[in-house]
Amino acid sequence: MTKRHWAWTVGVGLGLLLATSCSSSDDGDGSDDSDEIGSDGTGGGPSPVVLTDSGPGVTPAEDTVDGLEAISAEQAEALEDPARVCAGWSAEPEGGMPPILEFVIDVTGSMADQPAYPNDPTNPVSKWEEMQRVLPGVFDSLPAHWAVGVSFYRKPDNDCFLPDQPVPIDVMTDAQKALVTQAIEVRGPKPSTNDPDNVQGATPTLAAWRYGVSQLTAWSAPAGYAASPRYVVLITDGVPTVNSDGCTYVNPVTQEEYDQQVEIVRTEGEAANVQTFVVGVLGSEQTGNATYDPLYMLSQLAVAGRTEEPAGCTPVSGVVDTTVEPTVLTSRGSYCHYDLSTSTDFAGALELALLQIASTMVSCNYTVPPPPDSAQEIDPSLTNLIYRDGGEEAFMVLPNTSDNCDRGWHFTDSTHTEIEICGVTCDLIQSNPAARLSVVFGCRTGEIPVY
Repeated sequence: MTKRHWAWTVGVGLGLLLATSCSSSDDGDGSDDSDEIGSDGTGGGPSPVVLTDSGPGVTPAEDTVDGLEAISAEQAEALEDPARVCAGWSAEPEGGMPPILEFVIDVTGSMADQPAYPNDPTNPVSKWEEMQRVLPGVFDSLPAHWAVGVSFYRKPDNDCFLPDQPVPIDVMTDAQKALVTQAIEVRGPKPSTNDPDNVQGATPTLAAWRYGVSQLTAWSAPAGYAASPRYVVLITDGVPTVNSDGCTYVNPVTQEEYDQQVEIVRTEGEAANVQTFVVGVLGSEQTGNATYDPLYMLSQLAVAGRTEEPAGCTPVSGVVDTTVEPTVLTSRGSYCHYDLSTSTDFAGALELALLQIASTMVSCNYTVPPPPDSAQEIDPSLTNLIYRDGGEEAFMVLPNTSDNCDRGWHFTDSTHTEIEICGVTCDLIQSNPAARLSVVFGCRTGEIPVY
């Protein structure tokens, strides 16, 4: 997409829109771009503003605490409109597109248990009740431009897995958030039709995951979402007890069956270009009669889903005592999924895990597409990066000129096609899922409009 004027910016999750000023490959340092500014220092756009001359003397990011300089919302808006203050063109780079997520949430019988094991009579609140308390606030904190759906899973008595998606995928407007809250309030573990005193629900993990993938791939994304990354967020407290057919109850599934399910997540996820986050809540360490470490297997699912945490993590199995029944995990391994099994504050840990997942979707690396004219090239001296915190605050992310980029931003290659937000600044932005960024090419680096 190429245009001379644009009147909107998009968020970190929604993709950066670049307003780019280029110089011809034979016109030197790009100084001719100043011809676009009137003799009185105003821009040639419909709402001219005065430019400061602070560009050449801008404070380097490495000389600041966080690589940021506060600016007003009006100044940010002026910079983000290249036709107002600086000549430019605009294009959407790769990376930072708005994520599309399907939350696949376990509502099997064990979710009605109390968080402590064995059940703590002083804590009568079930895991599901804790989730009902936390989840609405987490979903409400997600940026409005993200697209989210919610489905729940269990296998009813004497039946196969039945899809239950009360919240189809859509952009997170206030109405969509209200649907999510309502669904969480009314869903949960259900009494068995055969025995009303027991909560039913075998665990058809793979069938539920496949359903989540089908919703992600079938969603007719509106303009601006076509290239968005798609994720399943699987939240569970137990070992699968249903084979890959979604019907056959086996408690628990065998090691061979579980390995096959992991491989299906790997191959079908890659084919659909869907990644899978795995959150193991309290109780996910319970082996039942499994001979394998259930936490290790959840980590295997995360690795297969290409979301291991930290990146490149390799899980190591713990030790299961198979001489007792039910078997017991006697020694923990090391894990690569979001493991909440040892949490003493289940609600807080769940909220933190989901916010950490959200933060991973805020990118710090972007690819700048080539200029529309092959005779043009990006001028790094006419580059600015604007960060909005999702509220009323706006900042200029300062350029880093040191050999070690630990804050601010820089181009990572001599062709000026790769941008990286570095170290401290990246951490700050990724901690805020509502962060919004725009990369602006056209005004001298560090040059801020004033009124």
